[in-house]
Amino acid sequence: MKKFNVTIITLALALSLAACAKDGKTPDDTAATKTPDSAITATDTDAASDTETATDSAAETEEELFEVPFAGLVLKCPGDWKDKVETKDGEDGSLEFSSAGSPFFTLYNNEEHISLGVFNGETETPISVEFAEIDPANDELAAMQEGINVILEHLIADYGKKTETEAQTEPEDDSVFEIETPVATLCYPAKWQDKVAVDVGDTKVAFSAAGTPLFDIVFAETEDGFALGTYAGTPVYLVEYPVEDDELAAMQEDLNVILQYLMADENFVIASN
Repeated sequence: MKKFNVTIITLALALSLAACAKDGKTPDDTAATKTPDSAITATDTDAASDTETATDSAAETEEELFEVPFAGLVLKCPGDWKDKVETKDGEDGSLEFSSAGSPFFTLYNNEEHISLGVFNGETETPISVEFAEIDPANDELAAMQEGINVILEHLIADYGKKTETEAQTEPEDDSVFEIETPVATLCYPAKWQDKVAVDVGDTKVAFSAAGTPLFDIVFAETEDGFALGTYAGTPVYLVEYPVEDDELAAMQEDLNVILQYLMADENFVIASN
């Protein structure tokens, strides 16, 4: 998985359902965004709960969907895309989605972009997404980009998402702790709670370890940062700092978890960088 800077995040996008501030469910163990909309905390829940939540929600909108085959799976897309969206197969096995000639995102059969997860089709199938740059004023394309949440929700409901514990001999603690800020509740891995210092200000949340800055989440536009999106209309930017140590790099990479939960909160709109 790629580090944040230029990609936006290993979404283990696992973009789960249910906002941490609202439901207290973990993203990897729930479904995608608020059933798709979007901040993903606090406690561990098992994969069975994820699939059940996604399945219930998926059933409610089944008649509004249309299907697109991809990588041996069947993607279920928003019904209002049917007469507006075109798909194009890439030579690398990718699938580009566009409307009126304007691409809005591309799916890949790998985890090299923003990872949606590994799904249990006939084989284990990894899927990641890369968002295209769009005109911020184009509300229709922006809404179509958010449709990734619908696709992810139904992938989880139909195939189940491989959990971290299935991939490892020993289960990894994927619980998170909540960081209250003036704008939004951020969720960060609990395994770092005693090692990472978090300084919450009015417009910036600074993360550091052993005196070394890791990254800042800034609730204002800044030329030093990377636009993540907006939360209830407030800009959300990321500023990263260089680190050398492997453990510090792991702490920094886990800012992906923060984004993962934000994307599960309906108040968060991802930037179309």
